[in-house]
Amino acid sequence: MAYLIAISMSLLVAAFVPRLIEENQHGTFLLVKRPWYKDTKKWQLIGLVSLSALPILLISCFRYGVGTDYFHTYVPQFLSIVNGSYTHYYEPGFYLLNLLVASLTSDPQWLIALCALLTLGLVYVVTVFLSDNYFMSILLFYLTYTYFVSINNIRQALASAILLLALYFLVRKKKIAFVLLTILAGTMHQSAYCFLIMAVLDLLPLSQLSYLLINLGFYIFIKLLGKRILALLALLIPRVQMYLNQGVYLGKTIGKLYLGVQIAISLIYLYLEYQQRFNRDLTQFSYNKSSFKSQLVGMLQLDDRQKLGNSAEEWAIAKLLQWMVLIVCAMDGILPATYRVVRIFTYAQFIFIPNAISKFGRDDKRRLILYILVIVIFGILFVHDFAMGFEQVYPYKSIFNH
Repeated sequence: MAYLIAISMSLLVAAFVPRLIEENQHGTFLLVKRPWYKDTKKWQLIGLVSLSALPILLISCFRYGVGTDYFHTYVPQFLSIVNGSYTHYYEPGFYLLNLLVASLTSDPQWLIALCALLTLGLVYVVTVFLSDNYFMSILLFYLTYTYFVSINNIRQALASAILLLALYFLVRKKKIAFVLLTILAGTMHQSAYCFLIMAVLDLLPLSQLSYLLINLGFYIFIKLLGKRILALLALLIPRVQMYLNQGVYLGKTIGKLYLGVQIAISLIYLYLEYQQRFNRDLTQFSYNKSSFKSQLVGMLQLDDRQKLGNSAEEWAIAKLLQWMVLIVCAMDGILPATYRVVRIFTYAQFIFIPNAISKFGRDDKRRLILYILVIVIFGILFVHDFAMGFEQVYPYKSIFNH
């Protein structure tokens, strides 16, 4: 009930944000004739976004014993830092964050609250600047289970939120800032270092159909030779051999329903690229609709980002992220902690999926149909995760009634 009330309040306020974003010239806070701090509409937007985040922030800060790792990892590790018996488990950035809080208080709840503030603060702020549909993005933030996972996996959630900011710079082709922020995210959770590959993959100008064909080929390759390659690596790398012997993080960690949802999103991307009727002209294909062969050639041709700017870059990055999701999923049972690596690449879905769909005009019925389809797809997954007690974030407990 606590979640339902907080999320409902957050979404209610979020519904009024898109209009203010438009009035403030989306993404141009600093590009105004007068100082932004003197702009009334800017303060209205800041206030409304803050108010939108406040309900969920409060229950995130005041939660108690929620999630599998609350008492298993975060509280005991923090207390060990307080009493000087820490055994160097955390990444350096998160350790320093613990050390900072420990220098001020011995209450671990302050660490929980600070992480919630940093994570949700980054999510809501970056969403304002990067999303083309603020309300839909916030809705999917909850519906994709992204928020509920962040309640339990605090380190990875904080790292992923930093990566969200890094993506903002990658879209604008500022790769140095992207790399630095990704390294910072890696100091919170080491899985974030995998994201550095995006700085290289961003150079790939492939179409969505090409990515899907590569995914299919890679999946077949892993099915046929994956186990043999793993056995060979175990002979060369002692840590891999240790994982095999102990069974640590090996085995299937990606459910079939989750994989099906990611395939469905990839097919939606394929449909969006095929339709090619985006408001911002994300990609340009030259083919004759009367010829199936020419359509196929058009769907396989390289994208052209030189002329199209940030919109094309964003679309290319969205496709890359979805491609990496399926690549990682194909290695399930071979790659240690596969589900953790997948989360790094899926975190931004609540922004990039609505952005891709919003390229259809507001009066285009396909836009509404696709929004409903995405809500249904993730809604089914949400109900499944809820029923399975995923991450053990239900029922909610607060510090006031523990």
